Amino acid sequence: MKIAILCNEAKPVPAVEGGAVETLVDLLIQNNEDSKILDIDVITVHNEKAIIKSENYLNTSFKFIKYNKGLEEKLIFMNKFTKKFKVKFWFHEYLKEAVKVLNQNDYDWIIVENRPIYIKYLKNKLPNKKFALHLHNDTLSVDNYYSKFCLDKYDKILTVSEYITRRVVEVNPKLKEKVVTLLNRIDTNKFGGTIFNKDSIREKYNITDEEKIILYHGRIIKEKGVLELIKAFNLANAKQKKLKLIVIGEVSGSKYFERRIAEEINKGQENRIIMTGYVDHELLPQYLNSSDIVVLPSLWNEPFGLTIVESMAMEKPVISVNVGAIPEIILEDCGILVNKDEDLVTNLAQAIYNLSENSELMRKFGENSKKRAISNYNSVDYLKDLVMLLD
Repeated sequence: MKIAILCNEAKPVPAVEGGAVETLVDLLIQNNEDSKILDIDVITVHNEKAIIKSENYLNTSFKFIKYNKGLEEKLIFMNKFTKKFKVKFWFHEYLKEAVKVLNQNDYDWIIVENRPIYIKYLKNKLPNKKFALHLHNDTLSVDNYYSKFCLDKYDKILTVSEYITRRVVEVNPKLKEKVVTLLNRIDTNKFGGTIFNKDSIREKYNITDEEKIILYHGRIIKEKGVLELIKAFNLANAKQKKLKLIVIGEVSGSKYFERRIAEEINKGQENRIIMTGYVDHELLPQYLNSSDIVVLPSLWNEPFGLTIVESMAMEKPVISVNVGAIPEIILEDCGILVNKDEDLVTNLAQAIYNLSENSELMRKFGENSKKRAISNYNSVDYLKDLVMLLD
């Protein structure tokens, strides 16, 4: 089978600049490097570092697209404006160049990575090709005016969770047969496969063996519940006294949000919260290994939750919120889910305190989490599962 993976214009593959979608594509093509199953062309944005890294792949052909990014930004702005009035305007410099490449080969499938609206231009220019959408976000739902059109035009929709599958099917239940779930995966050799020195992070931040490390990793934005976590931590630490919170990531968003984060940190006991800033993803397993509990309290409907699975693979108990796809991942024997309601902060604080006081429950949750991560989210069969769903 010959397929093309049409990546979006945001970041390159190989994933030299990170990115959740790009990292998942990396896992797919790495599967093909280990045991060639498919003939794969990857169409992606031009990037010098990615070009150099692509030379290490023997079973994947990369097509790097150069385009006018200045014009692109103007067109994206125009699209946002016209979308308000449901005007069906779409033009994309990157997509225009990608079509030229796609037109040069016969593919059994063209997989579009997380850009539903690409199909309007693609079907117009390549009417006889088969297209599958690999959908990573909740953007093809009853909330979006273009969803019915896109669902009708794609030959297959591959979603990353049962939650997203349900959301897509709601658009048109008659077309539910074309919507299937391809769960996200992680590299379990990277997360859980390597033994790290547990003391390295404790030594770096002068954390004693008696102190429990509560860890957050991810984007520091309002939707991820970091502000609520800091409030909850301060409440829990007032009772426990031997907790440390490490927050990994850069604060982004409004100045007001940054100020609120700083205010809540200052309300707590001095030197109990460590804001690391950006940490290279390669170093994340080391931080996870040193932690005792991972808390990832998303406030929005997570389409999946890669950070949760990464934490579980490192044998960590996870506390999160009962929203989106999270309940599919964290079962009751793996961690704790709190409801998103007016008592969220109080319940989060109680969950942190109770779990930090129960070493046996922490151990049991951690063991079950690792088993679940390896059984359900191991990247080894990622490509085989994709092929099975496309057949």
